[in-house]
Amino acid sequence: MSDFYNYDSEDTQETTEAAAPDTTGAEYAGKAETHVRRGGRRRTVQRRQAETVLDTYDLIGAADDTERQALAAVLGVQDIEVRALTVALASAARPKAGQALQDLLDVAAADDAPMAALALAVGREGQARLRRAWQLAAALGALEGAPDANVVEAARRLAEAATGLQALLEAVAGLVA
Repeated sequence: MSDFYNYDSEDTQETTEAAAPDTTGAEYAGKAETHVRRGGRRRTVQRRQAETVLDTYDLIGAADDTERQALAAVLGVQDIEVRALTVALASAARPKAGQALQDLLDVAAADDAPMAALALAVGREGQARLRRAWQLAAALGALEGAPDANVVEAARRLAEAATGLQALLEAVAGLVA
């Protein structure tokens, strides 16, 4: 005990010693001593990490409102303020709609965009990928409603939207990278 808790009175000393649990008893035999850490471990930010976050802040700050709204849609956040987007981007393991962004970029860059969009719908998760790409294009204002039940028609409309959004999508991909 520290000197602060030591008193001159012997009665107090005996009370303090009697109240302390006996950690040498049989009930503790064979059990490992555990320590509860409060507040967690303090992590140090490396210089390179700090520079990366600040560079991201500068990039997002240089983006216009349309690009920040698109970035917010890709990250799945509502706030388009530079600080909030930087925090969301720096703290996220990956963007919420990152695969949809890449799918739209692939469709927009393809020589035959409608065929590339139709290829999204193929396979086990194809319909879901087409739907997520559609939802991102709708969030960016290029499409409305849900995809058409006719996959060919939905792919054609998605291809038109992706082609029209190509410059914006490339700008957002540059911010996410």
